[in-house]
Amino acid sequence: MKKMKRFVAILLASVLALAMLTACGEEAPQSLGQRAEKVLMDSLNKAYNTSYENDADLKNKVTAVLNKIDENGEIAATDIPLAYLEGSYNFPGYLEEKDNTYIATYLMVASASGSGKKLKALEVTEESLKNATSGPSTSSGKKPDAIGVASIEKNGKTYIGVALKMVINK
Repeated sequence: MKKMKRFVAILLASVLALAMLTACGEEAPQSLGQRAEKVLMDSLNKAYNTSYENDADLKNKVTAVLNKIDENGEIAATDIPLAYLEGSYNFPGYLEEKDNTYIATYLMVASASGSGKKLKALEVTEESLKNATSGPSTSSGKKPDAIGVASIEKNGKTYIGVALKMVINK
């Protein structure tokens, strides 16, 4: 239980640290969204000491939720899937049971600010990417089994989200 809470805390900190991240040496992808995806993937890989590629299935799940962002940059709370891990708590994402394990996919696509029914989507700007410094350097707790990051452009703004997949023994 404590490891899961730490995992969720690291996930939230990593996503919220996006505004403080920097892109490293390699030639940057052309769009703001592609650059932000790379920065977030690099940050999460650094935090978990991994070298994951952007998982296509998870990226598609994030994209499906990001596509529900409205013209005000908000997403209805009901448009974000909610899963419940028995004996634990609700979390934004998906939960599957398989062979005496849970496969949990945590989604982070919006900040907690908003009216309750609508949440503010995570927006990326040139300024936030330019002023980024570094993300989390270490992680305590369980490493994810896969990471997916996606971005979309809507009404001239770029939004980003992340999904982390974790296999948890029952």
